[in-house]
Order: sequence, then structure tokens, then C-alpha cells
Amino acid sequence: MEKPQTGDEVVWLKLVKQLSPKHNKLAIIVGNETSKAMTREGVLLLDLNVQLSQALLNIPLAKRPRKVKGALDDLLTGLTFPYVCLIGLEVLFEPSLKVKAVNLLKQLAHDHVILAAWPGDFVRIESGGKLSYSELGHVEYQEYTMMAEDDFTVISYQNLVKDNE
Repeated sequence: MEKPQTGDEVVWLKLVKQLSPKHNKLAIIVGNETSKAMTREGVLLLDLNVQLSQALLNIPLAKRPRKVKGALDDLLTGLTFPYVCLIGLEVLFEPSLKVKAVNLLKQLAHDHVILAAWPGDFVRIESGGKLSYSELGHVEYQEYTMMAEDDFTVISYQNLVKDNE
């Protein structure tokens, strides 16, 4: 017997269905409570801080930047769930990995429906928005300006919850 869906689960399912037909099946969810909410939803969580760190542990430091995408593909390919929620994205900002986090998430979303709990900020601007992580000048700082042609979604966790009330 299928368990009844709560209102929160219905909102998540609606979001996932909207992503499925897109080329980039990516939703970046911004907000302080995002990863806690994803845990509560009963969806599959993949903590990149743990999983990616373990996958790269035995790879020499100089070779890790070339192995990040492959390691993540390996982690996602073995999953039997239709979509995954990525938490612990902070590891992607480790300077030695030389990864542009948003670009990597977009690449992963070609083959998988990805919900990503963004650990930074999002500011709406006229032509789209700007995702950032860390403070300007910090070694982990990254910024991504969304353009009209970007085929992914950025959602405030607070708006997602509001839609459910």
C-alpha cells in the first residue's frame, strides 16, 4: 500500500514533474532550512561533503579536478530513485577541485533530475539572478549570473513552503 502524500511531498513532486521535460533537469533551492526540509520529505539525499570526499580520498590531489564529474556520475548512476536531492555542496567550492559548482550541477542534470540545496545566496536581478557562495575575496568564493537562456530553476525554500500553505 502506498503511503499517503503530505502537502509538502505534493509540492516536491510538482516541482520534479516540472523539471523532467527540461534539458537541464535542475532546481537549485536556496534557503537556510533547505537541507532539513529535504530530509523531512523522505526523498533520497546525497551528501556531497561525505560521498564525494570519500570517492576522491585515494586519488592524488593533482588528479582530483579531472575526477570530480566522473565520481559524481558514478554516485548518481547506481541510484534507483527517479531524482536526487544534493546536500553538502560546500565540497564543490574547495579550491583544489577547480570546479564551477553551477556548471557541474547543470552537467549532472542532463541525465538526472537534480534538486540541489544551495549553501549560498541568490539575488534577483533584471535579467535573471545571481547565485553566490562565500564572501567576495574568500578563496572559496564563486558567483554565477543567470542568463535568460539558462535552463534551470532557482527557488527560494521559503516560497516553496509558502506555496504549500
